[in-house]
Parts: sequence; structure tokens; C-alpha cells
Amino acid sequence: MTTNTLVRVEETAFQGYAAVRLAIADLAVLVVPDVGGRILSVKHRGEELFFLHEAHLGEPVDVAAARDLAAEKKRLGFRLWGGDKTWIAPQSAWTQGIPPLDLDAGRYTWRHEGKAVVMESPECRESHLKVTRRVELFSNGDLLLDEKLVNVGKREAVRGLWNVTQMLRPLDVYLPVPIAGVRGYPDEGDSVAIRDQVLTARAGWTCVPCREPRHFKFGGHAARGVVVALRPGASETLAHVRRFDIQAGSAYAHDSSVEVYNSPSHDYLEIEVHAPLKTLAPGAFTHQRQTWRFARLPADIGPDEALLAMG
Repeated sequence: MTTNTLVRVEETAFQGYAAVRLAIADLAVLVVPDVGGRILSVKHRGEELFFLHEAHLGEPVDVAAARDLAAEKKRLGFRLWGGDKTWIAPQSAWTQGIPPLDLDAGRYTWRHEGKAVVMESPECRESHLKVTRRVELFSNGDLLLDEKLVNVGKREAVRGLWNVTQMLRPLDVYLPVPIAGVRGYPDEGDSVAIRDQVLTARAGWTCVPCREPRHFKFGGHAARGVVVALRPGASETLAHVRRFDIQAGSAYAHDSSVEVYNSPSHDYLEIEVHAPLKTLAPGAFTHQRQTWRFARLPADIGPDEALLAMG
């Protein structure tokens, strides 16, 4: 973990998009407001952690100019750019099974707030919601992600924030959920049939190893607000810890507060963190805050040892 470095924030360009780079000695974070307010890259000592879909990076997408959103969704399909994004739960509320375009692919406005980058979505014409994403890097190596969802419509809406991060394999993801409480999603490949082959229990954790192309998704209710992801290497482990608040007894979309999806066709997995579902009156909002930390640790380290070493 980096502890003694000045944070640098600079405007830049990435694949033709306007972008902002936040960096310290070990960590570089690339924020791209032009494509759904994403964090598109996180590199630790030059090693990329995030999946970036090269086939679509740099393509011009002008969602604001689309007058027929249904036709635009049909044209784009379920488009992947990679990185970290804010989705809105539940998924069953998406029209055509595709995330709302203004929020997922629209151009966010942005501003500096000290060493933070604050991005705001356009008003979503499908859901009448608005998303704000605040990204801040600290000199101790912590990355703060604060997501806010506002109902800007005229009707009450029951929705939840759903953070989705597409990360490169291999990665072993440890969920603080008893293995009996982790379920496979029947509409995601063979998740139910292969559950017992994939998952392993480890002293209060369930390990979801994502090392090869295989279609599955697992989720459950976290006993505490932390997920540990470890990329094993021959001489060291690249560790990623994310902390977040949970609300015991609250209703969560998909009946899960944490989920892991593994792609069968691209080299990525998804770490997904939910905030509780909220009934949002017009003008009301909900938010979710996560703190991410990255470090190089000894080989063969486990999740508890990683938490202890990283603080």
C-alpha cells in the first residue's frame, strides 16, 4: 500500500474520449465521463486490473441525439466498454433487457472538487433518474467511489444502486457469505449445476475462483461490508479489497448484496455490490459509498491475512 505520495489529477484523452487521470506512485486511475461516467482503467505498478473492450473503445456514441431510444438500443445491443459503472436495480425494470442508455452510455458532465472528480449523468429519459459518481484518490492509496441516485421524475420509484466492476481474470473473489448462503443464478449458464464444483468455503468466506472462461453467477447477503479479490502469482499476490456499508434486514434487488459474474466469452469477471432497494419519492435520493485498496502481498496469502496486512 502506498503511504507517502502526492496525488496527481490531470485532464487527458483516452481513445478519443475526454478523460481524467488520478495517480500516485503505485496506482493510476482513469475516469471517462464520456461513456457513462465510467472508471475505465485501474493500474497497480503498471499492471491493468480492469477489462477494457477494445472493439468498442473510442467509438462515438451520442445517446443525447437519439430520439427513439428503443431503436437506439436495438442498434447498439448490450454494449460493453469495460471498467466500473453504475447500474440501476432491479434488472427486470430495464426496457428490452438493456440498461437505460442515458445512464449507462450517456455523456456525463464533470467537475473537480479538490482531488476528486464528480460526474453527473443526464436525466434518464427511460427511468427519470439521475446518477452522480464521485471518484477520489488519497495519498494512502485508498480510492473512494461515492454513487448517488436521484428520482427526478414525478412518480415514486423503487430502485437500488448497483455497482458493477469488470475485472481481468485470473482473480479469486472472496465473499463474506457462508457457502450455504451463496446461490447460483439459474439464468446464467450452468450456475446451479456447477455450484458445488466452483465454490469453496474458507473460515467465514466463500471463494469464487474466476480463472477461465466459464459462464456462472453467484450471489448472497454479505455478513459484513467487504469483498477481497486476489490475483495469485508465482512470487506475489495482487490484492484488492473493497469496503462498503450494508444494512442488515433491508431488501436488496436480486435478493443479494454481493454478486460475482464470470464471462464465458470475454476475459473478465464482475464484482457487483448492491445498495438496498429504496422507495424514492420525487426528489428523493439514495447513495452508496465504497473504499477500494490495492497492494502487493506474499504469494498464497488468504483473505483474512490480506485484510490484516492492508489495514
